Amino acid sequence: VDQQEEDQVDQDDNFFVVDVHARSIKIMPGGYNEKKFTTLEKISVKNFALLNERIHSPNDDDDGHNYCEQCVMSFRVCCPKHPLYRILDRLVEHPIDDRARKTTPAFISIKTSSIPNAGLGAFTLTELPVGVVFGPYQGILSKESDTKGYSWKIRNVDAPSMYLDGSDPKYSNWMRFINSPRYEREQNLVAFQYNGSVYYRVIKPIDCEQELLVWYGPKYGESVGVFSTKRSSTKIRPFATTDVKNQFII
Repeated sequence: VDQQEEDQVDQDDNFFVVDVHARSIKIMPGGYNEKKFTTLEKISVKNFALLNERIHSPNDDDDGHNYCEQCVMSFRVCCPKHPLYRILDRLVEHPIDDRARKTTPAFISIKTSSIPNAGLGAFTLTELPVGVVFGPYQGILSKESDTKGYSWKIRNVDAPSMYLDGSDPKYSNWMRFINSPRYEREQNLVAFQYNGSVYYRVIKPIDCEQELLVWYGPKYGESVGVFSTKRSSTKIRPFATTDVKNQFII
């Protein structure tokens, strides 16, 4: 009886996994075929409920939801059919001169970019599936844009526009090293705004040793880095922790 109860609990659990064939993040119930899916994290009951919360009439000026282009729907956190899985930076508690580099996840390498004259770039040391999310982008909020290309402009409906400036490596994170593509076909990340912060999402499978290259999403403005946002009063981190082996653990 005890074993049956334990098996029932396993079947009722839900997990973030990587679909090995589709090379994308999925949510699967317990008991899935481990040859077809790689386990990332177990999802708590509370967080699973958040993942299924749909926003039926979203306000475009409110960044407290995520839009799924494939389902043409908005969700409080993300689409349960096409979920997002956030990768955390390495923790650096105090400002140091080389802080940005030290926040780099273990499977990311910072080296000379494949884009001519772009300086340094960020390369992955493992395959990255669709749905992986990096962020938030870190920097200093300023009223003026950085001319070196390290700023994201954030428009707030309740306040003047601000710029998130990541030019100073002492106060930014490793995402400052992610460059923009020269051509549309090179893009593998898209930038989006959520709850007042900027994130980068993997939009197509990225092979090992490939450089990460980001561009902006069409719903967030007609010029790069322009977002229309209204900060939410609550912050949601819809991801649980687990002892299961995770290839993206930093």
